[in-house]
Amino acid sequence: GQILDNIPSKEKWVDTVTKVPSELELLSYRVAGVPGTHVVNYFSEYDEITIMHKAHNRKGFAQGALQAAIWLHGKKGVYTMKDVLEL
Repeated sequence: GQILDNIPSKEKWVDTVTKVPSELELLSYRVAGVPGTHVVNYFSEYDEITIMHKAHNRKGFAQGALQAAIWLHGKKGVYTMKDVLEL
């Protein structure tokens, strides 16, 4: 998909820890009592970069769903949040 299109050294993504250089690992965990923590890590031989987002509650997710529903009202077709957010 879109991520792999921008990383020539990766051929596929896997949902497990991997040591295969051509595989991109994408891991997800559902943790009770945690509304949403999203972490993106980049590791190289020399350093590491981490980007993290923590949701303190689910209100932001609900707000996004309502915004999408209002935007979608009366429209026909298949859309993504990129359409809703005009990205």
